[in-house]
Amino acid sequence: MFRTIQLSAAAILVAIVALYVLAGFTDIEPGEVGLKIKKIGSNKGMQQDTLDTGLWWIEPITYDIASYDTRFKQYTIEDLPAQTKDGQPVLVDMSLELGLVDKNVPNLHERVGKDYFDQVVYPATRATVRNMTSNEMSDQIYTGEGRKNVQDGIDAVLSAKLEEFGIVVNVNLRDVQFTDNDFKKLLEQKAGASQRVIIEQRNAEAAEQTAIKMANLAEGEKQKRIKAAEADREERRLAGEGERLKQEETAKGILAVKKAEAEGVRLQVMAYGGNGQTYASVRWAEEMGPNVKVYGFPTGAQGTASIMDLNGVFKGVFPTGGK
Repeated sequence: MFRTIQLSAAAILVAIVALYVLAGFTDIEPGEVGLKIKKIGSNKGMQQDTLDTGLWWIEPITYDIASYDTRFKQYTIEDLPAQTKDGQPVLVDMSLELGLVDKNVPNLHERVGKDYFDQVVYPATRATVRNMTSNEMSDQIYTGEGRKNVQDGIDAVLSAKLEEFGIVVNVNLRDVQFTDNDFKKLLEQKAGASQRVIIEQRNAEAAEQTAIKMANLAEGEKQKRIKAAEADREERRLAGEGERLKQEETAKGILAVKKAEAEGVRLQVMAYGGNGQTYASVRWAEEMGPNVKVYGFPTGAQGTASIMDLNGVFKGVFPTGGK
């Protein structure tokens, strides 16, 4: 009997130990972060050291474990009421991508808890949307550019509000619906007129660019012709310059020949004692024809009437016929 009681007590003890050990195991999934909350002893409450992905054993009596999914999740907010700067009521549809910063999860858990979307995100989004739409006129919000301004403003302000909680947000403004149908038609007409003006401006700009292109082409053709004319003129100038230089060289050659001939004459004159008259007479005799006789008249004796035939004397001395 006593032995049975001992065995039963041992089995109970083993079961308690097993439950204790099993209770201490915590599995942190990928994309999650684990938090330790101390229940007894000193320094109770949220612990700043977190648990990464993996299997952990944490003493179960002293600590509670809470896990947060930090991965981005999609949240949709529809028909959020607001109004424009000129007082037109609108309904805003948007989507939010929310994620958590691992190191800030302990602060989020301590201040808000896992219900952070309803407690923090939604109220901040509603207030921010109302503020941003009230800064824009209806016709601006109706256009794509105006909606982008609203979306960028919501994204910037909301990100700043949620940053202190370690919440990261990306905003996508899906639609802004005007509830007044008559006013919506006016906006459509105005937007259509504005679009036509933009189209006309673009067409005018395109026509202007075409005109500039044609003018540039014409100017290019003009410059091309000018360059061709300049090249032709330069070619002609160079050809004329070559002919001039050729003529100059020819003239220089002729001048050199004449100078040589003159020098020859000078030397011949010098050979006759520098007497030009004597040289001229000799040249005259050289140039005479073969049938011309040369006679000498005695000088110095009065009354001399004899004439000497000097043609035989000079025969062979001076060539005739210029030879």
